[in-house]
Amino acid sequence: MRLLILGGTMFLGPHLIDAAAARGHSVTIFHRGKHALDDRPSVERTAVERIAGDRKVAADLAALAARGPFDAVIDTCGYVPRQVRESATALRGVAAKYVFVSSISAHAEPFSAADEDAPLAAPVGADVEAVTGETYGPLKAGCEAAAREAFGDGAFVVRPGLIVGPLDPTDRYTYWVRRLGRPGPVLAPGDGSRLVQFVDVRDLAEFTVRLLDRASGGTWNVTGTSIRFDAFLAGIASVAGTSPDVRWTPEDRLLAAGAQPWSEVPLWIGPDHQTTGIARALADGLRLRDPVETARDTLAWDRTRDASRPMGAGMTPEREAEVFAKS
Repeated sequence: MRLLILGGTMFLGPHLIDAAAARGHSVTIFHRGKHALDDRPSVERTAVERIAGDRKVAADLAALAARGPFDAVIDTCGYVPRQVRESATALRGVAAKYVFVSSISAHAEPFSAADEDAPLAAPVGADVEAVTGETYGPLKAGCEAAAREAFGDGAFVVRPGLIVGPLDPTDRYTYWVRRLGRPGPVLAPGDGSRLVQFVDVRDLAEFTVRLLDRASGGTWNVTGTSIRFDAFLAGIASVAGTSPDVRWTPEDRLLAAGAQPWSEVPLWIGPDHQTTGIARALADGLRLRDPVETARDTLAWDRTRDASRPMGAGMTPEREAEVFAKS
């Protein structure tokens, strides 16, 4: 197949390139040129055709369509329904399939064991295009609809949960990998029984590319199986070779101390367990690696980075000490 990836330089994109190459597909990426492909895990950069352009510019989309045909498009960077609609409309004459990478946040209740047919987030007005914590899910749901309008049965919607692993720019998972390797008591939420879910970016990429063998599209929630928070941290500690002093702290005390779920205490989302249903994806070939493998490979990748670089999520040692004192 000749695959076109919209985006393709950040996190999921490089792993999609690897998964596609492993199956013998050729890859073209359409991107703005703001990020290099230097961190791609294994594929030779020269094997990827690169087309510079901006999906927000009609002339760039027209020029991209002229470079077709493509067997399939994978849209990794759609956040606004209007822009997804414009991209899908421009490409529907030169591609048979359109994969839209959405989010489980498109569900009205993402963490309620929802399956793919559960209600979606209430739509926002057509003039709302700012992506915030409140609009992210509804906008993703609108993007899904836009992809289906343009491609019909050729639309594939993949709804990942939290994506983790090598090349992750958010640091939400990597924070724990680095934190459990640092000395001192580790602030952790609750009593360890809270359930968390995440999907290794490589498992997501491989499943997404494998879906393209299907004749027609559909919708899939794609995340991992739920595991306890204490088991999650124990797995990381096992690959880090540490025996951390984990201080489980009641969630009400964390909130009273001003600790912010998700951003300061990554993977903690407040009162909800993470239990999104993934039976359909598992039945259709989603393969999930051992979370310990994800921890090991993320640790190895993180050790190649500048250790002085501020983390994008989690707490600094000073902030952690402050929350400990208050809680």
